[in-house]
Amino acid sequence: MSTKLPREIIKPLQALLGRVRRMQVLRGLAAVATVVLGGLLLSMAAHLVFAPLPVMVSWVLLGSIVVGALWAIRTWFVKPLGGRITLVQIARWLETRHPEIQERVSTALELSSDSRGGVSEVLLKELVVEAQGDVKEMDPTTEVRARRAKRWLWPATGLATVFILVFVIFPGEAQRLLVRAVAPFSDLGNAGAVRFSIDPEDIEVLEGDEVKITVKYSDSKVEELSLIMEREGEETLTETLKRAGVEDGVSRFEYRLPAAKDSFHYFAQVGKAQSDGYDVTVASLPRIGKVKVVVDFPEYTDQSRQERPLESGVSALGGSTITVKGTTTTGVVRGRFLLDGKEVGTVGLDPGADGTRVSVNWTLEPEKGGLGQVMLHHELGREIEGLRFPVKVVQDIAPKVVLLAPTQAELRLRPDEQVRLEYEVLEDFGVNAAAVELLVNGSTVDPLPAAVPEQDALSAKSVWRGE
Repeated sequence: MSTKLPREIIKPLQALLGRVRRMQVLRGLAAVATVVLGGLLLSMAAHLVFAPLPVMVSWVLLGSIVVGALWAIRTWFVKPLGGRITLVQIARWLETRHPEIQERVSTALELSSDSRGGVSEVLLKELVVEAQGDVKEMDPTTEVRARRAKRWLWPATGLATVFILVFVIFPGEAQRLLVRAVAPFSDLGNAGAVRFSIDPEDIEVLEGDEVKITVKYSDSKVEELSLIMEREGEETLTETLKRAGVEDGVSRFEYRLPAAKDSFHYFAQVGKAQSDGYDVTVASLPRIGKVKVVVDFPEYTDQSRQERPLESGVSALGGSTITVKGTTTTGVVRGRFLLDGKEVGTVGLDPGADGTRVSVNWTLEPEKGGLGQVMLHHELGREIEGLRFPVKVVQDIAPKVVLLAPTQAELRLRPDEQVRLEYEVLEDFGVNAAAVELLVNGSTVDPLPAAVPEQDALSAKSVWRGE
């Protein structure tokens, strides 16, 4: 037998359970906030007092904060909220606070959910009515006070107040100390970084360019400053700079690198004060590599396209279209091609993730060879010679035709008589067509078309033979 409890009993007990859960959440939040805020303030204080703090120590402090936060979450969130609290347990807890209830509420809950029977239904209903009267005037806020939650709430509130005051009074220093506490890998300086002024900050230059860095420090008594430079895979280099001047109580220091070769990370340091970190990025000078030359001969030569390495330069028949292809570094924005100092042709650029493909295209004009230069304009504002090579224009000499037979200077023929002509042609590039010009009885007549002669493969010279 089971009896359904009236809403007047269930609802107050559920309200009491909700109040218990809210207090557990509030206590957990306050505990976690106390641990995290306390850890952050201690870490920030360590970075202020013991600056500059080694990176390894910063990681240990950060790890301690994380471990403490995880412990607080497990202790004050996971364990309390993970356990199930039944209405019977809530009723028994309430009865320990109010002995006058005499366990009527918990008994009513247990007997109402018991399906085995053996209990008088009349007596059970009477018990339920009495239990209803016991919980009718119960106030969850009075029964479950926030006293235990406040044990953690007060220190959390106090630490949060200190945290806010530090950021209000010392915004620049507090920001850097917080970043150092939660991000040991950050380039942000410590609290003393607010006294530094660096110009320029992050720099990008081309290989061989001069690098000039001006560091100002707001203390007229400082005469030396350390500039720490870190290169990947190399030892850290520390350069001691002498003061270059004082202006309005600010000491000025200057660093000059005549010709930059490698990229590096740098920051300035005076005593415990360490500036923000910046990067000098050195871009390689653009050079064109993997060069190939494509030659498209004039149409009349009937020669197919040729692709050859650049080697000693470009040499081709006048009228040929030349395409020089290669790859260069990224950062090239435009280019031009100079032939003996005069700009000719076009330069095409096709940027890609691993470099920029370069294509130089122009037509060889007769007797206009010389020195070819591919000039590349980098995005950093400099124009650099990416490639140079000699250009030679080969002249197409007129073919020489030698009549081998007949050998007579003049022939007298009957109208039905045939003559066999044998000839050879000395031509350097090729023969596209042939014709026989005739002078009959002193008058010029239309030429006779002839078959194209064939090249003599056994001849050391470019000789074509026909008949």
